[in-house]
Amino acid sequence: LYKARKAPEDTVNDDNELTAALSDQAEPQDDPAPTDNTMSGTCGATDNEGNVTWALTQNNTDSDSPTYTLTISGSGAMKDFSYTMSSDDRPWAWAKDKITNVNIEENIENIGAYAFRGHAILTNVTFPKSLETIGQQAFRDCNKLSNVNLTDLTNLTEIGVQAFRGVGIDKVDLSKTKLTEIPESAFIYAAMS
Repeated sequence: LYKARKAPEDTVNDDNELTAALSDQAEPQDDPAPTDNTMSGTCGATDNEGNVTWALTQNNTDSDSPTYTLTISGSGAMKDFSYTMSSDDRPWAWAKDKITNVNIEENIENIGAYAFRGHAILTNVTFPKSLETIGQQAFRDCNKLSNVNLTDLTNLTEIGVQAFRGVGIDKVDLSKTKLTEIPESAFIYAAMS
């Protein structure tokens, strides 16, 4: 970022030459501290925006290296997020490398696309029995996520493409779900044998 400074007036030197002070050039500034480190907000799908909320709770008292639990609550569907290497519209994106637990509370029906992709230290997710769909790449590259219990998700009808790509799970029980098909890539590169 650059901050422009007001230049002093041009001056005329003894040889009657017009000179401008060097200080009229922009000077580099440090990046400002992020101002979007919000701890809660809404994350509902279109027409359901206010019905699904999120909140971060700090797990420890270490101000230098805090870790968080992310709780998704309310009812209905989460929004589908967009994620690329250069943009991320998840409101908790600033904390993605500090979130160890995700609690998705009862009455949430859909986990949005890319919702937790790349959460590097995520180790535990609690899923609600109300869950019907898990969006594409929702947990992609959460390689420390080794415990995914989908056993009691009797309403689950869809798992998105690459939803669990690269996660650390070695087994998953989908026998009680309503799934009729699973994309070939849903668990690609997971630790499953």
